[in-house]
Amino acid sequence: MRSRLAVWLLPLVISAWIAALATGQEIDQPRDPSAEEIEGRIDELIRQLGSEEFADREAASKSLTEIGHRARAALDRATMSPDPEIAFRAKLILDALPKLTHTLVDAVGLPIANAKATVAFSKAAHVPADAFVDRELPPSVTSVSDLTGRIAIPEVVEGDIRARVTVEHPDYGLARCDVDPTGKQSIIRMPLVRRDTEAFRRSITGRLVTSEGKPASGAVVRCTDVRTPGEGLIENANPSAEVLSDHDGQFALYLPNEDRKQERGKLIPVNSRFGLRITVPGDDSFFPVAGRYANVAPVQIEIPRAERFHRFRFEAVGGGWIDDPEQLRKVRVRYDGRQGGERFLIDLGSESVVSGSKLIPGTYVAESFVGGKSVDFLPLVVTADSPEELSFELPHALTYGGRVVDGVTGDPVSGAIVIGWNSTSHNNLALLTADDWKLLRETPSNPPPDHPAIKRLREFYGVQGLVRTDGDGQFAITRHPDQDFYGIMAFNEHTIPFKVRVGLLKPDRSHRVDIGDFPLFPAAKILVRPVFDGEHLSVSPQWLPSEAEQPDWYERYQAAGKSSDREFEYVHWLTLNELQPVFVPAGIHLSVRFETPYDDQWAPTTAEDILLDQRATQEVGDLHFAACLPATARVVDSQGMPVEGIPVRRMYRGENVWSLAHNTDAEGLAHFHLRPDSAGQFWVSDLPGSQEVRMAANLFSDFQVEGEAPKSPIVISVTDAQIELLRGVRGSQPP
Repeated sequence: MRSRLAVWLLPLVISAWIAALATGQEIDQPRDPSAEEIEGRIDELIRQLGSEEFADREAASKSLTEIGHRARAALDRATMSPDPEIAFRAKLILDALPKLTHTLVDAVGLPIANAKATVAFSKAAHVPADAFVDRELPPSVTSVSDLTGRIAIPEVVEGDIRARVTVEHPDYGLARCDVDPTGKQSIIRMPLVRRDTEAFRRSITGRLVTSEGKPASGAVVRCTDVRTPGEGLIENANPSAEVLSDHDGQFALYLPNEDRKQERGKLIPVNSRFGLRITVPGDDSFFPVAGRYANVAPVQIEIPRAERFHRFRFEAVGGGWIDDPEQLRKVRVRYDGRQGGERFLIDLGSESVVSGSKLIPGTYVAESFVGGKSVDFLPLVVTADSPEELSFELPHALTYGGRVVDGVTGDPVSGAIVIGWNSTSHNNLALLTADDWKLLRETPSNPPPDHPAIKRLREFYGVQGLVRTDGDGQFAITRHPDQDFYGIMAFNEHTIPFKVRVGLLKPDRSHRVDIGDFPLFPAAKILVRPVFDGEHLSVSPQWLPSEAEQPDWYERYQAAGKSSDREFEYVHWLTLNELQPVFVPAGIHLSVRFETPYDDQWAPTTAEDILLDQRATQEVGDLHFAACLPATARVVDSQGMPVEGIPVRRMYRGENVWSLAHNTDAEGLAHFHLRPDSAGQFWVSDLPGSQEVRMAANLFSDFQVEGEAPKSPIVISVTDAQIELLRGVRGSQPP
């Protein structure tokens, strides 16, 4: 039984504890009261609401109001008390408490109770600074979340105010994220998990230090995505969420994510690589850091010091330099960094563009947004000897030259259309009508951007330029400094479009690039209707020439489309539940397989035995997609125990393409879908090392299914050394 002194002191301890949570200050006390002690005191105060003494009732009401949301559940129950005074006062206290509007949850969706939450308001990024000259922002609000993670955030009606909540808890860490102050999105998901959980052991943890080895406190760590073993992609479910380093430079982050396609287990696998961006606000001598870091052990990341201040200037299209402040704010400068062969672009922010900043040596890239178009500047290399003012110059105009030929005869094709493009929309040129082709035949070389032909083709591609071939099939198309070409494409009526990607092509000293011949082969059309009742299905056609006798020019056709940089243009995605034309090569015996590359729970369907003359059209009609069969591969160790996080791929017999990797869950299962009446292999993939290590026989297991799903998993047994390799254990040896 507690002494009267202990009972008398407990409210003071609780009050000090609550004040400490609210302010973040430390208090001098032997220990924090336990949850049971706090709940017991709350119950005692509830009973005191019915005291015969008015002063006692008033004191209890004041104490319960100070305790706030922690007492809400008990107050809710007290409103049903048979004592009318207790019920009345409990309702008054509840009505006086701020309305609970949002719920704090951790990265795996569990509520964060008893966390200090501070909400600060600021001007939204898109709002001009002068719009807030005569306005006051709402004051910051600090509270402690209740047992279900709920907090109160004042409602803000204006859409030009940004709200950010910072959450601190000794068992989780320190993090912040943007929050919807209107309450329309009431769940606040933080990139934190409890320190005593398995999820925390899968977090990326570590210490941030300066170049002098001192802790970097207050740094902001944001995770863009995670790559699992096998290069599976985990995307961020809350892009605005980020963690902060503490006074020792320590940080811990677990990425909020969803696994809707069941490509891994519930938790992020071991040896996953977190893509991090790290900045230190308020101190421009710290340069941002970006890279990928594995969650196999705590990491130490050094934040480099930027010593020398630099200002930028940017060449304007048409000559001179950009001096309009509004246009400068549409320029982006990024540091072009590398880590382990992977490129990381670090945005320096708009203030650096306008006012300059301290830089480290390295390569910087810049782009400007003018009239809805992106303009890339030439990369700039900064050294220790670079001047204070750095000039980003526009690239030279670049001319691509080539020739369009008949793929069957090799003769030049005059009047063919050649476009430079930088993006793709609905790329099915078989949809061009007779009127469209009449317009295109009448279009000259280098028409203005608002020409009707350009407008029509922009429904298919981001057309940057258009020319026509001359009598010898020759063409020259120029990419101007304010343009960007992803590729060059040639096409003509009743032919298969042919494209060349230009990213790796190098110009000569006169800024010209010879891209060779563009062979145009004869085209026919089939009419198809992909039938699907669901919301979304990606359907893409693929031509499959048969083993029947082919025309004498067939080898030229095969050779033309073998390179990934020089190939025929396929339709990317067909429109569902709509009859539409699709190009196929004319004069060739083939089938057309309609694949569902991003939806493997549906089997491809095939239109067989197609042989059409040029200009001919055949209606295939409805395409139906059979459901695939759920199947699993189980990975076990040498003792037959399941192994989590192992990457597994699938390949069908007769094909030469492995699927994306799926990681095993806690039961060692990797989940897939298999086509009915199919056979193939599962493979534990992506072991580092030699070909012999990566392709060891025990890493493969065959499968064969008919019309029903396999009743048991296909088992793959791996060695301990192979597991260590996949988990990034240092010192492990190849099997």
